[in-house]
Amino acid sequence: MEGPGALMEAQAAQREVERLESQATATLTYTLEIGAFVETIFDCLDLAEKQPQWLSGLERTDFPDGRPKGEQAGTRFTQLVRQKGGLAEYEGVILVHQRPRRLCVRVGNRHFTALVDYRLHSLGKGSSLSFTARLVFHTLVGRMTGTLYAGASRKIAIEQLVALKQFAEAGG
Repeated sequence: MEGPGALMEAQAAQREVERLESQATATLTYTLEIGAFVETIFDCLDLAEKQPQWLSGLERTDFPDGRPKGEQAGTRFTQLVRQKGGLAEYEGVILVHQRPRRLCVRVGNRHFTALVDYRLHSLGKGSSLSFTARLVFHTLVGRMTGTLYAGASRKIAIEQLVALKQFAEAGG
């Protein structure tokens, strides 16, 4: 997608990012250095076939409308994740896709939405990855317990980012 349509998609995605940022119940941040080039790390984040290698419990990522080449903001996806008690399905959309510097997605279900933003910076032979997840809970109970959930979510996110680091450093 190029031209005016792509610009409109990018503007709509930016409005969605700003909306979710303003509604966040909890914000998780983490930065780490990875001994791999930004292109390798971006592929690990972006390519569906690489995600299960570092995203614990992820069974698969599907693109119901297909995965376009070029501009990907607005692309919808679903993820099937193995959790305690079985499989859960999450719906998402790519909001920002700036290869190889930034990937921002919205993902969630009827209980919560997460705005997940990965930003990569080259450090010569390695890279820095800044991770931010803003959580929006859709139920009263979720909003009340969001702070407790955020602590567990942070621990899980750090474990997954360390797994991403190891996978990327091994060549992704």
